[in-house]
Amino acid sequence: MHLLRSVTLSLALAVLIGQELSVAAPPKAPLITPDRQALVGRWFGEDYQPSSREVTKWLMDRRSDGTFTVTFKGSPPAPLSVETGTWTRHGLMYSTRTTTVDGLATDPDDPYYYDDYQLEDVTDTRMVYFHVKQKARYHSKRVSSDFRMP
Repeated sequence: MHLLRSVTLSLALAVLIGQELSVAAPPKAPLITPDRQALVGRWFGEDYQPSSREVTKWLMDRRSDGTFTVTFKGSPPAPLSVETGTWTRHGLMYSTRTTTVDGLATDPDDPYYYDDYQLEDVTDTRMVYFHVKQKARYHSKRVSSDFRMP
């Protein structure tokens, strides 16, 4: 009898909670959905890079497993530079952690290799994001998987 009363009370509580949740107003949709998948793919950009003090081109491959490879191309005679690492997205924040530069491991304790960006606009074809520390805005466009750096 005690077990039956406990089960009945549990079911009644579950029904009450369910009804309360169904009456609550739905949450407002964020400006950009928190879906990481929207950032996956190959992206090309060309903007001023404060770290190199010049306009730089980049080709970023962001994979669904949270890893990336980005190739930077500055003004000649600067060689191409390739970085690899990991990336995350939480709501409107996009972050990278560079683990290698031109094949050499980076110092995991050096904050220089951690970058945080505020996502300002993400569509199927373009991405605008703001580097929090450098106060720089970047623009990328989605390109095909066989696109090569111009």
